[in-house]
Amino acid sequence: MLHCGSLQKKHITMNASPLRSSYLLILVAMILVIAISQWPSADATLTQGRSDRSLATGLELELDQARAQPLGSENPTRSALDVIEPPSEPKPLCQVVGEVVDDLGNLIAVEGVEISLLPDGETRTIQTSQGIFEAQLDVGLHSIRVPDSFIPPEYLPQIQVSASQILGYEDTTGLLPPTINITAVDTSRSIQVILQRPCTVGGRIVDADHQPIERAFIRLQSYAKGMQQLHADIQTSSDGTFRFEKIRPGASYDLLIWTGESPTEAHRKLPRPLPLPIATFPSQNHALGDIVVGAGPITLTGTVLDQDGSPFSNLLVSCYSTASHPETGRSYGWRGEFMTAKTDAEGRFTMPGTPATELAIQLAKDFEPNVPLGQRQTAFYAEPVLENATGKNGIIDIGIHQVDRSRPFQVNFQLKSETENISPVGCTVKVELLDPTQNWEPRQLRRPSFQSRKWRIKKENQIIQWTCETPHPQVIFKVLRNNKTISTWITTPTPNGTLNPIHPINQ
Repeated sequence: MLHCGSLQKKHITMNASPLRSSYLLILVAMILVIAISQWPSADATLTQGRSDRSLATGLELELDQARAQPLGSENPTRSALDVIEPPSEPKPLCQVVGEVVDDLGNLIAVEGVEISLLPDGETRTIQTSQGIFEAQLDVGLHSIRVPDSFIPPEYLPQIQVSASQILGYEDTTGLLPPTINITAVDTSRSIQVILQRPCTVGGRIVDADHQPIERAFIRLQSYAKGMQQLHADIQTSSDGTFRFEKIRPGASYDLLIWTGESPTEAHRKLPRPLPLPIATFPSQNHALGDIVVGAGPITLTGTVLDQDGSPFSNLLVSCYSTASHPETGRSYGWRGEFMTAKTDAEGRFTMPGTPATELAIQLAKDFEPNVPLGQRQTAFYAEPVLENATGKNGIIDIGIHQVDRSRPFQVNFQLKSETENISPVGCTVKVELLDPTQNWEPRQLRRPSFQSRKWRIKKENQIIQWTCETPHPQVIFKVLRNNKTISTWITTPTPNGTLNPIHPINQ
């Protein structure tokens, strides 16, 4: 019995050990199942990797396309990455160091300078230290000037000009505010701003006997390009002396002298006298001494006849100087002319107050294009009459001269067919020079010149009108139908002549 019980207890113990092992196996299996369910599969990992690589490749492709695409072109497939540009490095400003000096190069202690970006940029004031200033300037053209309120009284203010004047004018006088052009490669520049001391101009006006001329009108006017606004007016005192103060140096001036009755601002209408060129320099007293104006003015007169020898009345005659300015080479005349006058009923003209110099008298300037042909006084330009009146006084008569009076040739006709089955309607009429190669084309300015004319016949009995100056070379009239010449005739325009009022056509 005892032996059987021991065997039973041993059997129970042996059966309990496999049960516990089964529980453990089940627990491990559950843990593995849970872990495996949370871990991505190999296929998923591979697919994800391929997707990441595709995205990266696509982005690189888009960036390559963006780089190849020109900026500003329209492409609807471009992405937002196309407009992303790396920030550009700002260009450093140019360091400008300047000096405010006088005409001798000495520094002038002014409070500041004004710097303006042309043409319409901002203006800013830069302070100076004992005449030296520094500024940071961007690319562009800059004007630098000293404000009038900062300029010491012993110096002249700089000339006030607009931006367009500075841009369009090459300053050769040193009178305009200086400019500095900053380019993209400039990192440092230097400049000088020059203030000028004034000068004086004085002298005495005397006649041929060296007697002083009182109350003569004197004008000092610059003839430098763009500087004609620089002028000063004065009258001589009882002893004939004059003195201009605070004249701006650097500009070349003309000294103009009017004598006789005391002129006012109406002196612009008086004959312009011969100028005396004067060069001016800073801080100098220009003493001109005695200026003799004893010669002239003269009274110029003459007579004009037409080609028939009849007095040519109401003809405009002009006078100008052929002398040239020793500095500029320009004519001395005001707008090229001293004065004008018209002939009277006897063909005579008189020009009092003409300056005594080398003169050219234009008896027939030219035909007047704005005046109807039948009312014009002259047909052709006439060469001027030359007269050297230098040093002369009194009356100078240039004598009798002839010019051609305008006598136009009138054309006023119509075409008429000689057979009933031909109509002029639809034809074209042309007038041309018979010999286009002849040297008739006038060379003088504004002389009459020939231009071919044509008319299209649109109705029966249509009038063809044409007028030309005479004398005139031969012309040929052509009648064309369907660009084919069917009739021609030649005529020589004669003074006051007319053409046959009816011209037949028979084709």
